[in-house]
Amino acid sequence: MTPINPHSCYSKKHLSVYLKDHKIALTKKRGQNFLIDPNVLGKLVEAAQITEGDWVIEIGGGFGHLTKFIAETKANLVVFEVDKKLAKILKEQFHPFPHVQIVWIDFLKASIRDYIPKTIETVKVLANLPYSITTPILEHCFRDRRLIESMIFTVQKELAERVIGVAGTSEYGSLSVFCQSYSKPTLLFPISKHVFYPKPDVESAALFFDLNKVPLQIMDDTLFRDVLKSIFSMRRKTLYNSLVKSPFIDLSPKEVRKSLELCSMNPDLRGEGLMPLQFIELANRIYQIKNNG
Repeated sequence: MTPINPHSCYSKKHLSVYLKDHKIALTKKRGQNFLIDPNVLGKLVEAAQITEGDWVIEIGGGFGHLTKFIAETKANLVVFEVDKKLAKILKEQFHPFPHVQIVWIDFLKASIRDYIPKTIETVKVLANLPYSITTPILEHCFRDRRLIESMIFTVQKELAERVIGVAGTSEYGSLSVFCQSYSKPTLLFPISKHVFYPKPDVESAALFFDLNKVPLQIMDDTLFRDVLKSIFSMRRKTLYNSLVKSPFIDLSPKEVRKSLELCSMNPDLRGEGLMPLQFIELANRIYQIKNNG
């Protein structure tokens, strides 16, 4: 049985009429730009390699356009939707699908583990992300990295370029190192702004994150983020000066010198030239020195 409108509305005109008839007002605050092109939606689900019996998490179900494509794979699907009206619409539409669960909650306040059986070891995550909260969602997902196998997100194109940025380039920064330290991100394909409703001001792209390919264990997630912020918030300063003068970490000159020496790093280098593995090693050394002396 196929769910009814509005997720079958693939034209902007039809979706606009649906919104008007049901007195639904979209808000910029929540970044409600819905991906409605069936070809792009199909490509996203195909790239996720979802099979029957998989457990899948969708962040922000909207009107169910992506939800429908995932549901058709017969995977077990949990959809988080923060908008009360949209959550109600989704529940009504996907009621005939026993393998689809709609949850009215802010994903950033939820724990994935609470909504899947304890026997399930890994899940796949898909979402058309609101641009304004992309980074918080990435942070939230990476905290669950032992549970998440892979993620496919549609994001702002400029942000996608920063995520996959290479050391020494202008795109390379704390977001690049952060994402590449917890996963192996890959740019799948660009997405035109014309396939969204309402149409956003910028172009988008689809990103794939493989969380099975994490290079090195990070000892302290918070400290690691603070090291990145310290170094990239002062890009023109040397590693030594960035860490000694950091407002995020309390480090003595002696502790900074010792950390850099243990990593065989020149204190006069700038962070934009370091690879993600080097940042992990540096943060881990700082953690050891702060905790073990």
